[in-house]
Amino acid sequence: TKPIVNMSRAVVKRLWQLNPSDEALKDLMARLEAAINIGLNEHTHSDAAVKCYPTYVQDFPEGDETGKFLGLDIGGSKFRVLMISCTRDGCETHSEIYPISQSLLDGPGVVFFDYVAQCLADFVKKQDVERETLDLGLTFGFPVNQTGLAEGVLVTWTKGFNCECVEGKDVVAMLREALSRQKIMNINIVALSNDT
Repeated sequence: TKPIVNMSRAVVKRLWQLNPSDEALKDLMARLEAAINIGLNEHTHSDAAVKCYPTYVQDFPEGDETGKFLGLDIGGSKFRVLMISCTRDGCETHSEIYPISQSLLDGPGVVFFDYVAQCLADFVKKQDVERETLDLGLTFGFPVNQTGLAEGVLVTWTKGFNCECVEGKDVVAMLREALSRQKIMNINIVALSNDT
Protein backbone atom coordinates (compact mmCIF):
# COMPACT_ATOMS: atom_id res chain seq x y z
CA THR A 1 0.00 0.00 0.00
CA LYS A 2 1.03 3.58 -0.59
CA PRO A 3 2.08 5.71 2.33
CA ILE A 4 -0.57 8.13 3.58
CA VAL A 5 1.39 11.13 2.26
CA ASN A 6 1.35 9.75 -1.28
CA MET A 7 -2.36 8.98 -0.98
CA SER A 8 -3.03 12.54 0.18
CA ARG A 9 -1.14 13.94 -2.79
CA ALA A 10 -3.09 11.68 -5.13
CA VAL A 11 -6.38 12.83 -3.61
CA VAL A 12 -5.39 16.51 -3.84
CA LYS A 13 -4.28 16.02 -7.45
CA ARG A 14 -7.59 14.36 -8.34
CA LEU A 15 -9.67 16.98 -6.53
CA TRP A 16 -7.71 19.81 -8.15
CA GLN A 17 -9.20 18.73 -11.48
CA LEU A 18 -12.62 19.60 -10.07
CA ASN A 19 -11.52 23.11 -9.08
CA PRO A 20 -13.09 25.54 -11.58
CA SER A 21 -10.93 28.25 -13.06
CA ASP A 22 -11.62 31.95 -12.48
CA GLU A 23 -12.78 32.13 -16.09
CA ALA A 24 -15.27 29.28 -15.58
CA LEU A 25 -16.59 30.91 -12.39
CA LYS A 26 -16.99 34.28 -14.16
CA ASP A 27 -18.87 32.54 -16.97
CA LEU A 28 -21.15 30.83 -14.44
CA MET A 29 -21.78 34.16 -12.68
CA ALA A 30 -22.65 35.85 -15.99
CA ARG A 31 -25.06 33.07 -16.97
CA LEU A 32 -26.72 33.14 -13.54
CA GLU A 33 -27.06 36.93 -13.68
CA ALA A 34 -28.59 36.68 -17.17
CA ALA A 35 -31.06 34.02 -15.96
CA ILE A 36 -32.04 36.20 -12.98
CA ASN A 37 -32.54 39.22 -15.24
CA ILE A 38 -34.80 37.16 -17.53
CA GLY A 39 -36.77 36.10 -14.45
CA LEU A 40 -37.09 39.69 -13.23
CA ASN A 41 -38.21 41.08 -16.60
CA GLU A 42 -41.99 41.24 -16.98
CA HIS A 43 -41.74 40.46 -20.72
CA THR A 44 -39.54 37.35 -20.36
CA HIS A 45 -40.59 36.10 -16.91
CA SER A 46 -42.97 33.43 -18.23
CA ASP A 47 -40.13 31.72 -20.14
CA ALA A 48 -37.52 32.07 -17.38
CA ALA A 49 -35.82 29.10 -15.75
CA VAL A 50 -35.26 31.27 -12.66
CA LYS A 51 -38.70 32.77 -11.99
CA CYS A 52 -37.78 35.49 -9.44
CA TYR A 53 -41.24 35.84 -7.93
CA PRO A 54 -41.69 38.97 -5.81
CA THR A 55 -41.68 38.92 -2.04
CA TYR A 56 -43.90 41.15 0.03
CA VAL A 57 -41.60 41.39 3.04
CA GLN A 58 -40.77 45.07 3.35
CA ASP A 59 -38.61 45.29 6.48
CA PHE A 60 -35.95 43.49 8.44
CA PRO A 61 -36.50 42.54 12.08
CA GLU A 62 -35.44 45.23 14.53
CA GLY A 63 -33.78 42.74 16.86
CA ASP A 64 -35.87 43.68 19.88
CA GLU A 65 -38.94 41.55 19.07
CA THR A 66 -40.40 39.59 21.98
CA GLY A 67 -43.01 36.86 22.14
CA LYS A 68 -43.60 33.37 20.84
CA PHE A 69 -43.74 32.70 17.13
CA LEU A 70 -44.28 29.59 15.03
CA GLY A 71 -42.48 28.62 11.86
CA LEU A 72 -43.51 25.95 9.38
CA ASP A 73 -41.07 24.82 6.68
CA ILE A 74 -42.58 22.58 3.97
CA GLY A 75 -40.38 21.53 1.11
CA GLY A 76 -39.40 17.88 0.98
CA SER A 77 -40.22 14.43 2.30
CA LYS A 78 -40.46 15.94 5.78
CA PHE A 79 -41.52 19.26 7.18
CA ARG A 80 -40.39 21.14 10.25
CA VAL A 81 -42.43 23.01 12.82
CA LEU A 82 -40.62 25.33 15.17
CA MET A 83 -41.41 27.74 17.95
CA ILE A 84 -39.18 30.69 18.64
CA SER A 85 -39.57 32.26 22.08
CA CYS A 86 -37.93 35.69 22.25
CA THR A 87 -37.33 37.75 25.36
CA ARG A 88 -35.10 40.75 25.94
CA ASP A 89 -32.37 38.28 26.90
CA GLY A 90 -32.45 36.38 23.60
CA CYS A 91 -34.34 33.73 21.70
CA GLU A 92 -34.86 30.04 22.28
CA THR A 93 -35.96 27.64 19.56
CA HIS A 94 -37.77 24.31 19.79
CA SER A 95 -38.52 22.28 16.69
CA GLU A 96 -39.83 18.96 15.51
CA ILE A 97 -39.65 17.23 12.15
CA TYR A 98 -42.70 15.41 10.79
CA PRO A 99 -42.53 12.82 7.97
CA ILE A 100 -44.67 13.02 4.85
CA SER A 101 -45.80 9.62 3.56
CA GLN A 102 -45.97 8.77 -0.13
CA SER A 103 -49.75 8.54 0.13
CA LEU A 104 -49.83 12.16 1.34
CA LEU A 105 -47.48 13.25 -1.47
CA ASP A 106 -49.79 11.73 -4.08
CA GLY A 107 -53.18 12.16 -2.42
CA PRO A 108 -55.71 14.96 -2.19
CA GLY A 109 -54.32 18.35 -1.17
CA VAL A 110 -57.03 18.73 1.46
CA VAL A 111 -55.77 15.57 3.20
CA PHE A 112 -52.17 16.84 3.08
CA PHE A 113 -53.06 20.21 4.62
CA ASP A 114 -55.24 18.51 7.26
CA TYR A 115 -52.21 16.40 8.21
CA VAL A 116 -50.04 19.51 8.47
CA ALA A 117 -52.69 21.16 10.67
CA GLN A 118 -52.85 18.07 12.91
CA CYS A 119 -49.05 18.13 13.27
CA LEU A 120 -49.17 21.84 14.15
CA ALA A 121 -51.76 21.05 16.84
CA ASP A 122 -49.56 18.22 18.15
CA PHE A 123 -46.52 20.50 18.30
CA VAL A 124 -48.37 23.37 20.00
CA LYS A 125 -49.73 20.95 22.60
CA LYS A 126 -46.25 19.52 23.28
CA GLN A 127 -44.95 23.08 23.76
CA ASP A 128 -47.85 23.79 26.14
CA VAL A 129 -48.96 26.89 24.21
CA GLU A 130 -52.30 25.67 22.82
CA ARG A 131 -54.13 28.41 24.75
CA GLU A 132 -51.95 31.20 23.34
CA THR A 133 -52.52 33.03 20.07
CA LEU A 134 -49.47 32.46 17.89
CA ASP A 135 -48.35 34.07 14.64
CA LEU A 136 -46.96 31.63 12.08
CA GLY A 137 -44.58 32.17 9.19
CA LEU A 138 -44.84 29.57 6.42
CA THR A 139 -41.83 28.73 4.28
CA PHE A 140 -43.12 26.90 1.22
CA GLY A 141 -40.41 25.36 -0.95
CA PHE A 142 -42.32 25.18 -4.22
CA PRO A 143 -42.90 27.68 -7.06
CA VAL A 144 -45.56 30.05 -5.75
CA ASN A 145 -46.92 33.19 -7.36
CA GLN A 146 -47.09 35.34 -4.27
CA THR A 147 -49.86 37.95 -4.39
CA GLY A 148 -49.48 39.33 -0.86
CA LEU A 149 -47.49 38.87 2.33
CA ALA A 150 -49.64 35.87 3.32
CA GLU A 151 -51.08 34.87 -0.06
CA GLY A 152 -49.57 32.65 -2.71
CA VAL A 153 -50.82 30.46 -5.54
CA LEU A 154 -48.94 27.22 -6.18
CA VAL A 155 -47.65 27.25 -9.76
CA THR A 156 -46.51 23.63 -9.86
CA TRP A 157 -45.46 20.87 -7.52
CA THR A 158 -41.83 19.70 -7.52
CA LYS A 159 -39.66 17.43 -5.32
CA GLY A 160 -41.93 14.40 -5.72
CA PHE A 161 -45.11 16.13 -4.55
CA ASN A 162 -48.22 15.54 -6.62
CA CYS A 163 -51.08 16.40 -4.26
CA GLU A 164 -54.33 16.78 -6.16
CA CYS A 165 -56.26 20.04 -6.42
CA VAL A 166 -53.55 22.35 -5.06
CA GLU A 167 -51.88 23.76 -8.18
CA GLY A 168 -53.52 27.07 -9.04
CA LYS A 169 -54.77 27.58 -5.48
CA ASP A 170 -53.66 29.77 -2.58
CA VAL A 171 -51.66 27.49 -0.27
CA VAL A 172 -52.04 29.83 2.71
CA ALA A 173 -55.83 29.77 2.31
CA MET A 174 -55.72 25.96 2.09
CA LEU A 175 -53.71 25.76 5.32
CA ARG A 176 -56.06 28.23 7.05
CA GLU A 177 -59.04 26.11 5.98
CA ALA A 178 -57.31 22.98 7.33
CA LEU A 179 -56.64 24.72 10.65
CA SER A 180 -60.31 25.68 10.79
CA ARG A 181 -61.45 22.11 9.99
CA GLN A 182 -59.22 20.87 12.82
CA LYS A 183 -60.71 23.52 15.17
CA ILE A 184 -57.32 25.19 15.63
CA MET A 185 -58.16 28.85 16.12
CA ASN A 186 -55.05 30.10 17.94
CA ILE A 187 -52.66 30.04 14.95
CA ASN A 188 -52.58 33.09 12.68
CA ILE A 189 -50.62 32.70 9.42
CA VAL A 190 -49.00 36.11 8.95
CA ALA A 191 -46.38 35.52 6.26
CA LEU A 192 -45.50 33.25 3.36
CA SER A 193 -41.90 32.87 2.31
CA ASN A 194 -40.95 31.11 -0.89
CA ASP A 195 -37.47 29.59 -0.75
CA THR A 196 -37.29 28.13 -4.27
